[in-house]
Amino acid sequence: MKRFIKWTTIIIGVIFIIVVTLIAYIMISHDMYARYASGGPLSEAQAAYDVIFYDLNLEITAEEQELSGYVAIHIRSVRDALRQVEFDLIDNFDVARVITNDQKKLQFTHDNDKLIIELPENLDSAATTVLAIYYDGAPVEALYSPWYGGFNWSSDSTGADWIGVACQEEGAKIWFPCKDHPSDKPDSAAINITISEKYFCVSNGLLRKTTIPREGYKTYHWITHYPINNYNINISIGRYEEVSVTYLSESGEEMPVTYYVLPESRYGADSLLAMAVDMLQIYRKYFGEYPFITEKFGLVQTD
Repeated sequence: MKRFIKWTTIIIGVIFIIVVTLIAYIMISHDMYARYASGGPLSEAQAAYDVIFYDLNLEITAEEQELSGYVAIHIRSVRDALRQVEFDLIDNFDVARVITNDQKKLQFTHDNDKLIIELPENLDSAATTVLAIYYDGAPVEALYSPWYGGFNWSSDSTGADWIGVACQEEGAKIWFPCKDHPSDKPDSAAINITISEKYFCVSNGLLRKTTIPREGYKTYHWITHYPINNYNINISIGRYEEVSVTYLSESGEEMPVTYYVLPESRYGADSLLAMAVDMLQIYRKYFGEYPFITEKFGLVQTD
């Protein structure tokens, strides 16, 4: 028995060393170590405002592996005489223009993954404004998702596009302008994504509607009314089918428990949803009710 324990320990130790060495090799060889640092001390410029709302309006093009559009960011000043706003956005993207909600074009610089915007006039404490940032480019590709994040430009078993994004380590600045700091959650976020009409886009919160901006394309309009970290704002695009059951809260509210699954994996969806409902009930018993009860508990199949 002692010999078994000894050799088991040795084997586990060797496997651990191999895994750590492999991860270190990948990070060093691809220059990924701390490539896109997230969080840390707030700069003076970023500490001067809070983000209230992100409104993403983006088109995702699988063929070119690019995105384009604009993000309207609603901010509130927390000090008097705010004249400069600092956002995070990696240099992969080209910023075409920044405008206010009354269509004033603003001066800006975009360098070293920082977008610095000059306001047309001072913004005093508690005052709000909206800055719409128009940009395009190729987001960083995920090297080893979700551990080293970015976009996954994958294909499913039929060769159809299957796209996802992970940015918990890097922050959302790798695909949209934001204040990349966990201390500042917006009160809510809208995620409006235009893609080929052949596909379905999954995101946070509730799907308000779909629209057709032009022939062959569809826009999915999602919104979450809960505070959310920017790195949790997420999209998945594919040939998804929506499979849903109902969860009944302790107070009697109904909430959809939904799994967005590829057709070839549909056979396992029902059992997975049953497990999810069971989990929600067990967690409720020990930790309290699921906190996003007015929207959904959502699962999505990713690559």
